[in-house]
Amino acid sequence: MNQSLKYTSLIEKNWYLTYTEYGGADVSQPLPASAFTMDAQVPGDIHLDLVRHGVLPGLYKDMNLDHARWTELKDWWYRTEFSAQEISVGSRAFLIFHGLDCFATIWLNGAIIGKTDNMFIRHEFDAGRQLKKRNELVVRLAAPAYEICVDTKHKNLLWTPERLFCRKPSMSFGWDIAPRMVTCGIWRPVELVVCPKARITDTWLRQLEVNKKKAIIDVIIEHQWVGNGKQAKLDIKIGCVQKTVTIKPKEGVKKISCRIEILNPRLWWPLGYGKPELYDVSVTLCSGKQPLDKKTLKIGLRSLELVQEKQKSGATSFMFRCNGQDIFITGLNWTPLDAIFGSIKNSETTRTLEKLEGVGCTMLRVWGGGIYENDHFYSECDRLGILVWHDFMMGCGWYPQTSKFAQKIDVEARTILKDLRNHACIALWTGDNENDEFWPHLVFKNTLTRKIIQAACDELVPGTPYLPSSPTTPSNPKNPDCWTEGDLHYYNHGSHYKDPANWNIRCRFMSEFGHLSLPSLTTIKKYFSQGREWPLDTFEWKYHGANTTRVARFRGPEKILDSLRACGKPLPRTIDQAVAWSQALQAEALCAWIRRYCEDPEFSGFLIWNVRDNWPQMSDAVIDYEGRPKQVFTRLKGLFRDMKKQWGKNHLSRGNTPCVS
Repeated sequence: MNQSLKYTSLIEKNWYLTYTEYGGADVSQPLPASAFTMDAQVPGDIHLDLVRHGVLPGLYKDMNLDHARWTELKDWWYRTEFSAQEISVGSRAFLIFHGLDCFATIWLNGAIIGKTDNMFIRHEFDAGRQLKKRNELVVRLAAPAYEICVDTKHKNLLWTPERLFCRKPSMSFGWDIAPRMVTCGIWRPVELVVCPKARITDTWLRQLEVNKKKAIIDVIIEHQWVGNGKQAKLDIKIGCVQKTVTIKPKEGVKKISCRIEILNPRLWWPLGYGKPELYDVSVTLCSGKQPLDKKTLKIGLRSLELVQEKQKSGATSFMFRCNGQDIFITGLNWTPLDAIFGSIKNSETTRTLEKLEGVGCTMLRVWGGGIYENDHFYSECDRLGILVWHDFMMGCGWYPQTSKFAQKIDVEARTILKDLRNHACIALWTGDNENDEFWPHLVFKNTLTRKIIQAACDELVPGTPYLPSSPTTPSNPKNPDCWTEGDLHYYNHGSHYKDPANWNIRCRFMSEFGHLSLPSLTTIKKYFSQGREWPLDTFEWKYHGANTTRVARFRGPEKILDSLRACGKPLPRTIDQAVAWSQALQAEALCAWIRRYCEDPEFSGFLIWNVRDNWPQMSDAVIDYEGRPKQVFTRLKGLFRDMKKQWGKNHLSRGNTPCVS
């Protein structure tokens, strides 16, 4: 074995789990091995293990989530033992937790090596001094009910205020599209990295200029050395183009950059506008002929901009342009595939994305009330040609403006931006979901989105558009629901879809809109006990309308009946009829709205709310929790195709860049 080569290993076996009262154990020390009573799965979540061991019932059936509320009050402890090969003197070793949910203390061989309070980002800890051939790793996750400190003097608290004071998904505390499921666990992989001499810590391929004739790329590589050396090199390869850069090793973290030009590049295109061509990239760090570390990735070469310019009507456009071609957006909003995030499988992500590719989805908006997805999601969007509009994870609230909280957001934003900036799919960053809309009089006091995140984007992704919030009105942020510029969110559940308030909208870009329906009958029968699935005006259905916190929502089963009644449809007498008729009306309304929006030749795209449920519920989703498409989904392919063609003709007739399809 090359003793100089960096090596990594996943720590995913022999994990055990237990719990104590909050602070009930001496939290300055790890619990003894004898205290751990259940085997656990990592990555995972404590709720999954508790169900597996019979401590909790199946959580999504009936109203069983109520039986899990006690878990928020406990401290949860994980323990494992793992082996590590002997490391040479002077080597560095790191433990990387790709997802800790959330208030964690980590012990390695009895010594505390780190603490965390943000579940969205990976955390890296120096393990070199503590690492042995045989190791004990213990993690305490403190009870979120007690660890989250709500500042009662903070104004504008809205519902479930604890979500504002921690870096956990807002939806976890109960939302109108999600149950209260306050997740807890080691929800992403744990990795040991041993670095005898050096490692590559970051690789950024900044695309300075991309067109059909050439692509000019600045390759910026961050590398870390253990001690000094005489000479080393970085071998860089993008497709068939290679370049070698000589460096002089020095202790610590250093950066080096070089410029690479690719002639006649194969361009990456969004779905429906060309092939999403990808280049294989490798960066190898060598000392002499000896490799020390290697990074591989794929990149798509493209130019992409958000065009906001005056239109003939006097309004301001909100249009995406890729490789010089104007793009009409047919897309949806993406929310996590499961309310227990540690249960989401890459295979299910791929299946869902490929369904969307099949109907011609050109863009997904990753919603700010959920999570940053893992790298697999963005790599699949790169492969399929699906653009991603990405919120930072804040939604519908006035978040603390303290320096301490701002620092957390700064670290989070910079970590996420560096992780995702090489992905061709990323088209737009937005600071939050609907914060400006909820608190328009405070927009210019929001330093988190208008200073902290803005500065991080300016520095780390200068070529990617950024907006402080969605929806937004760039020229007048205090009026985020403007029709003549920016994007719009609009709902009016329970009304006729042709009600003037719905029908007369003439916006530039509709980034959220939806219509309620029930999931499939098969899904209902799986998660409702016999006899409890009908009628709709029961608390079970309100519960599975995401009202697990017993707080009134603007979505709910009564809105489905109201919509049927308003549209002059018969009211269902059985659950079979309710499923069929609610899904039929959802399809009718969504298709009619989209055709109506597209009558305006200056309208440039839409994002339906939303792709898929994160638990079994009635909702706006076009695919239910079990992955079963609703009626509307089968109509999206033809609708998306027709709207792109119609827009392309209108766009060309107005003297604009032709639309390629």
